[in-house]
Amino acid sequence: MTVQSPRHPLRWLGQHPGFRELAGRADRLLALQEDLNACCASIDLQALGVDGETLLVGARGAAAAAKLRQMEPSILACLRARGWPLTRLRFRPRSAGSVAAQPPPRIKPPIPEDALERLRELVRGTPESGLKDAIDALLRTQARQRRER
Repeated sequence: MTVQSPRHPLRWLGQHPGFRELAGRADRLLALQEDLNACCASIDLQALGVDGETLLVGARGAAAAAKLRQMEPSILACLRARGWPLTRLRFRPRSAGSVAAQPPPRIKPPIPEDALERLRELVRGTPESGLKDAIDALLRTQARQRRER
């Protein structure tokens, strides 16, 4: 009896035409996602699929999708310059469940009153400068926040 070494699952699946086709589509979509990120680095977009010459792109919500429709010509031009034969983009808003939740805002504790008093003393003895303006702004903000509580 001969012992066969185990085969890697992807090698085994690679023998099946359906998987090879699926793997090829996934690789193409990943490459397209990289180029989409390069074309729109500051915008969170997701390449969802390609249908002929139309790219389906997921956007962070309905408002973002509407704004991106205005940017479609420039995004298409960038993707064409990278070798993608696309003629149209379709933007689909992603539901709230498919978008990572934003972390809750960090609420900073108020500055203690004795520290604020020391800052007031410091600002009295400081000549006109950017530092004095910054400390004044901080003191005004703290006073406003204390009134709002």
